[in-house]
Amino acid sequence: MAWRAIPGFLGSDFWFPASMNHVVEPVDPVFFPSEECQKRCAATPTCCRWGMRSVRSWEDAKDVADGGLNDLGWVIAGESYSDFVGRADWCTGAGCSGTKRPDLFRAQMNSDKKLMKFRSGTGGKDNTGTVTDKWSDIVWSTVDLVNLPGDGGATSYYMLVIVNNKGIHIYDKDGNLQKTFDKENAVTFLVSDPLKDPTMVPQVAFVTSYSCGVFQEDATGGDLAVESLYHMGTSACVGQRKWSDDTWAGSHGISFANIACAIFASVALVFVVLFVTKKNFHLEVVADEQAQLL
Repeated sequence: MAWRAIPGFLGSDFWFPASMNHVVEPVDPVFFPSEECQKRCAATPTCCRWGMRSVRSWEDAKDVADGGLNDLGWVIAGESYSDFVGRADWCTGAGCSGTKRPDLFRAQMNSDKKLMKFRSGTGGKDNTGTVTDKWSDIVWSTVDLVNLPGDGGATSYYMLVIVNNKGIHIYDKDGNLQKTFDKENAVTFLVSDPLKDPTMVPQVAFVTSYSCGVFQEDATGGDLAVESLYHMGTSACVGQRKWSDDTWAGSHGISFANIACAIFASVALVFVVLFVTKKNFHLEVVADEQAQLL
């Protein structure tokens, strides 16, 4: 379900965590981007509820990014050069097959020469340096694997591939740009990524991003609970109580509100039992006293 399918939708943001320094680091979604999402709601007129969710594929990113996409990222990493098998393809339009493939970008490895190879169907040149649109004539661009080290030893490798509307960019694990390929509107017209065929490069992973959706009072807690990692209502809305829910993706979380309700119900039940017990005890005492009088 997209944010816009939930009643009361006002807008959404999309956050790619490696946009600033091009380094993929762990993100605590409870504090960031949840705090930013709460600020977005506070700054949006008539916003009563907000939800934050993780984005784990480029298809999902396009579905929730109401305000447009900036960067999308993929990490390709392994402990040995031999781990990289086949190819990793990104298709940024309709032209990704045939003799001319202007919308295809491909990454492959030459483990013998310790090179990572890249070929782009846009702006490629043949072996004479002439720009050509014939896919098979385009000369591969290369990056020495020594410039793409991983953390798993001498033959480990790591590269971050970022696709945006300026093109496709290759970074090492420290965020240093190694190669860039110009391609206008690449992320807008993206239609497939290496995960379409994960058997080709099993070491590819989409970089988890986050999206914030803000809503009017019409949005229901149930819809947001299904769609969100974390969501909350505001106390500013007339007739609405403040609530929160720590329901994490892939799990059946129990909200704080549910726990509070359960505790309240349990305490109420104890009072009912005590009241009934006391009443029964009083009735039994009265009956016993009357029996003795007879």
